[in-house]
Amino acid sequence: MIHPVMPDAALPAQSRLRALIDALGQGLLEREAAVRLVLLATLAGEHVLLIGPPGTAKSELARRLHRCFDGRPISNAC
Repeated sequence: MIHPVMPDAALPAQSRLRALIDALGQGLLEREAAVRLVLLATLAGEHVLLIGPPGTAKSELARRLHRCFDGRPISNAC
């Protein structure tokens, strides 16, 4: 299991975002667009609905995002 961690706060914002996107997407095939959109929506305080067949990393992405924000409430209605 991969445990993404928030990047070092001393890094510039662009580098921190890139590191976070890389950590969230590590090992997820062809999911970069979903990773970027889910992160963008979360930072903007908006909702996201991931739709797709079973086994396409929807729940895993939500769990990783949740861990990145130290377990603060982020809804994952499975």
